[in-house]
Amino acid sequence: SEHRFSGFGKGIYSEEFTGKTYETLISRGLSRLKDGLGVILDATFSKEAFVNSAVSAALRAGVGRDMIHIFECSTPDDIVRERIYERLKTKTESDATFEVYLRQKCSFEKLSEKIAALDTSAPLNASIKAIADKIFDL
Repeated sequence: SEHRFSGFGKGIYSEEFTGKTYETLISRGLSRLKDGLGVILDATFSKEAFVNSAVSAALRAGVGRDMIHIFECSTPDDIVRERIYERLKTKTESDATFEVYLRQKCSFEKLSEKIAALDTSAPLNASIKAIADKIFDL
């Protein structure tokens, strides 16, 4: 898709658009749960309200609390900058710039929900393995 850059708090990064995005994400996740499939909701979840909505929806759908895993991913800013730069060279749904990332990072709410910290500075396959190891206690 064609990139449509918006500043932080504007366009696709406005509160209204962000709220609709999370509603859609959670709704699609619930649809897959109803089909008997496992679900991973991969998003920034920068506000505790978004996390609470996702967890509440999963619980209402009959998912046991012990089956809900929340990961807080972190990567040094220099690696994030390089990844964003590389991603913007390709066709992608994400239009986030490094400046948007920095603003989101500053507005990120710490969660009261139990989370697992995950360093995602390694290549994607290593991050996926680390997540699987934590979920399945490997």
